[in-house]
Amino acid sequence: MLTCPDCKNKLEVNEEEVSRGVILRGKVYTYTCPKCGCTFRKFTRSYLMSTSASTSIKRTLTHFSAYIGEDIAFRVLEWKGFEISGFLELERELGDYYKTFYNRWSEEYLRQFFTEKQLQNFIKFCKAWTEGPDTLSGKYRKPTKWTPRARFGFGPDYVGKKDGKFYLIEVKTNKAVLTKYQKKMLLKAKDFGFIPLIIRLKVELKAPLDEVRIEEIH
Repeated sequence: MLTCPDCKNKLEVNEEEVSRGVILRGKVYTYTCPKCGCTFRKFTRSYLMSTSASTSIKRTLTHFSAYIGEDIAFRVLEWKGFEISGFLELERELGDYYKTFYNRWSEEYLRQFFTEKQLQNFIKFCKAWTEGPDTLSGKYRKPTKWTPRARFGFGPDYVGKKDGKFYLIEVKTNKAVLTKYQKKMLLKAKDFGFIPLIIRLKVELKAPLDEVRIEEIH
C-alpha cells in the first residue's frame, strides 16, 4: 500500500483503462494524497505494437500473440495472489545507473514494493544483467528529454511477490523460447534471492487472407 512521502497518509488511487486501437493498451494509475492534496505518481502500463507496413502478416500475428500472452499471464498471476509489476517499470525508477534513485517518489515506491534487502538485491541483479557481455539487451538508447534512461529489451517481463517471496517472471507465448542469456540470468537470479519463473501459454490468432473483403460503399 503506497503512502505519501510527505505526510505518510494513505494514497488514493484512480485506475483508468487506456486503449488506442492496437497501438496502445494499458492502464494509468494516478495516486493522490487526500490530506495534502499532492498527486505525485502516474503509473502507466502500456503495450506498443508494431504496425509497420513492411511487417509481414505472420510476424504481426506473432507480435500480437506475444503481447496478448503477457497480458493474460499478468491477470493469471494476479488471480493467483501475486502482486505484480513490470520489470522495466521498476528498473527505470533507479537513477544514475543504479547508484541512487531516479527521484524521491521513485525511492518511496521501490521501498514499498521491496523489502530493504531485496531492493538492494534487485539493484545488484539489474547491474549484473546490464554488464553481461553476452546479451544484446541492456544497451543504452540515446538519452532524450522523454526517455533519459530507456533501454531496448532489458530484463524479464515481470517482478512478482507473494507470501514474502520475490519472483522474476518471463512469459513465452506459443513456440517462443528463452535465449541462452535469458536462461543464464534467470538462473543467476537465485543468487540475488529471486525465484525465477517461466509462464508458457498458447495464443492462437488467425487472419485468413482469402476471407478479406475490400468493398466500395455506394
